[in-house]
Amino acid sequence: MTGPHTPAPASRAPQRQADAIVRWLVGQRVERIYALSGNQIMPLFDACIDSGLEIVHVRHEAAAVYMADAAAQLAGRPAVALVTAGPGFGNALGALYAARCAQSPLILLSGDADDGPAGLGAFQRLDQCSAAAPFVKASLRAHDALTPARALARAWRIACTAPAGPVHVALPASSLLQAGVDDELPSALADSNGRDAVQAAVALRERLAGVVRPLVVVGPALARHLRGAGLARLSEALSAPVHAALSPRGLRDPSAGALSVVAREADLIVLLGQDVDFSVGRLQGLRADAFCIHADEAALAQAGTLLAPRQPMLWCADPAAVVDRLLSEAPAGAGERADDNERWVDWARRAVAHRELAAPAPAFVAGLQVAARWLGQRSDPTLIIDGGEFGQWVQAFLSASTRLINGPSGAIGGGLPMAVAASLERPASDVVLFSGDGSIGFHLAEFETALRAGGRPIVIVGNDCAWNAERQIQLRDYGPRRQIGCELSGEVRYDELVQALGGFGRRVESAEALELALDEAQAARLPACIDWRIDGRPAPDYLPFDAFV
Repeated sequence: MTGPHTPAPASRAPQRQADAIVRWLVGQRVERIYALSGNQIMPLFDACIDSGLEIVHVRHEAAAVYMADAAAQLAGRPAVALVTAGPGFGNALGALYAARCAQSPLILLSGDADDGPAGLGAFQRLDQCSAAAPFVKASLRAHDALTPARALARAWRIACTAPAGPVHVALPASSLLQAGVDDELPSALADSNGRDAVQAAVALRERLAGVVRPLVVVGPALARHLRGAGLARLSEALSAPVHAALSPRGLRDPSAGALSVVAREADLIVLLGQDVDFSVGRLQGLRADAFCIHADEAALAQAGTLLAPRQPMLWCADPAAVVDRLLSEAPAGAGERADDNERWVDWARRAVAHRELAAPAPAFVAGLQVAARWLGQRSDPTLIIDGGEFGQWVQAFLSASTRLINGPSGAIGGGLPMAVAASLERPASDVVLFSGDGSIGFHLAEFETALRAGGRPIVIVGNDCAWNAERQIQLRDYGPRRQIGCELSGEVRYDELVQALGGFGRRVESAEALELALDEAQAARLPACIDWRIDGRPAPDYLPFDAFV
């Protein structure tokens, strides 16, 4: 691990832009960056030595982005990934998509080929800004008028401004070596319009006064803003059930029980920082009116187009500022609708908690119940969930006050890097990752990163020897004789692979063995892998839930 060092006895003269970047990050209380080395970014590695800024040196560029994504989500402020040019930058793009869908305010710094005639035909030359554009809020490239440090400060501000999201900065190699340190850099404070938030809060209060059965859906960034008791406080303040839209399966996510029934019964659906997209079924087939508050004008325009016949109410404002305003006020009484509204909120709460399975529970549910008790006995656990059908079972039956999932993008494979970062960012927490055996294969080498960096996540691999989500599609749509390409080897021992990398490993096949292995993994104080053999099952399917009457 490249970590904090004793400062060099003498400062370098003159200071480089690489030093200015690192100094600015330290000034923003950034303690570590997630990086993979390469030719164009070595000045930044060198600058970290004098600063004490830790480099968590990973095994794949996508892992660096996933780690920064987790760190940003946990802290609610930007975290930084650093990669080199060309294929290194290319490797990072897929993970950026997951961060964009999760509204995660990370900064991706990438080395780049130089400008001008001297840069024509340069090694690893690529139009990075065009390549990154679909994946980020903004993509900047340092140049003479926009020094690397100024580009970083601007990117930080954009990443924080609602709606939060990733921002990319391309750093031509020669620009990092330029002498000079910017004395006055742009403010890192996010832009906000408090007046718009006040007006939107008033309008929402007035609209809620005219309905009995509202449902509030909040987007990923606002869900993090309300982490802990915030969602419950908002529900009480608005006399409405509140759902955090964090899953690729949207309103039909098994962790939300019968939420889709709640949506069908609602007379108003309020979207706060949440797009009108697949995750809310584009609000099609629902009788409810819509009220949308979003800081992104393009997202509001899309909502207006999709919902045009229903004449939705659309407000451009920072949803977090709107909610803060609502929570600062005394809860508005429901007046004549109080009794019906109270019954509605209670019924919706029971609907979301609905877990009555339509088919007998698979044997591994007993193990999930054991894991739930084990997590409940920890003082401040961090739960991370990755992977298709197995991940859906985990989401349905396990919870924790701090939880990260693979998010609205539906990306899989980022769970292990996210767990490594979580164990570094929250060293006092027991970090537990549940991953399918398909997902864990993407970044298995990051167990070695965890060992070098001092992280110690506990990883439970639900091993059904298959890409089970895709296998279930084949079974459903093509039949049992039309399966191909979804099997994985039953001979692989993920526990032994992690032991070979220097960590702790155990193979288990029962709930009792899982509980013992969790205790052993915690006591080992090493990156740990529990290879849990399970039967492959489709995601949970529940019995119908009674409609609201």
